[in-house]
Amino acid sequence: MHTGESGAYTLLSDAPEALRKIAEQFEKDGYAKADPWYERDWDVMWSLGYPYQRERSLAPQFLRADQLINRYPVARFCAKSSLAQLPFEFIPQAFDLPQQMPEFVEAYAKHPEKLWVRKNQGHRGVRLTTPHEVELFQRKSASPIFVQEFVKPPHLICGRKWDVGVFIVLTSLEPLRLYAYQDITLRFCPKCSRPPQFEFMAAARNSATIPLANPAP
Repeated sequence: MHTGESGAYTLLSDAPEALRKIAEQFEKDGYAKADPWYERDWDVMWSLGYPYQRERSLAPQFLRADQLINRYPVARFCAKSSLAQLPFEFIPQAFDLPQQMPEFVEAYAKHPEKLWVRKNQGHRGVRLTTPHEVELFQRKSASPIFVQEFVKPPHLICGRKWDVGVFIVLTSLEPLRLYAYQDITLRFCPKCSRPPQFEFMAAARNSATIPLANPAP
């Protein structure tokens, strides 16, 4: 296998074009490309999906200690549904569906004053929802979703919605070793948030879903 000045990299994706920029950066940094199925002597593997279930040869016990991967096997600590269920009082209650559907139905019935939002893994499409709507959605789509209590009133800065991005690099699970970048991203919506009509939304909960249409950051 041909290796570049910095080593060899390999890419795993059903949509190669989605990793084009990643490949360009590897080439720029002096890495040579290796075939993920026929060459095992690579230094870095970058995967768009989760390759370990469909390809047994990529299981952790078959990887060298010095090979780097961008997705850790059996590690979902960065998944939104996992983070949303951490046992902290400041995190609104959340449920991973369909596994926790009974718990969601119970919480919905126990707290009729609360509003709930449905989220997906695509980071888009946050909508107010009900257990009935969730059931209808899951009949049409097999995608995993989770629901979370809607915070009201929302936390705003100068009347605008916002979010913070903090980036870390995880280099080892055992021992746990990670590094945090000094630079962070702080995003604000381009427009001020409109006051939500809670009475209207509460009255409509049992009919259709309502998109949270304020401009996203």
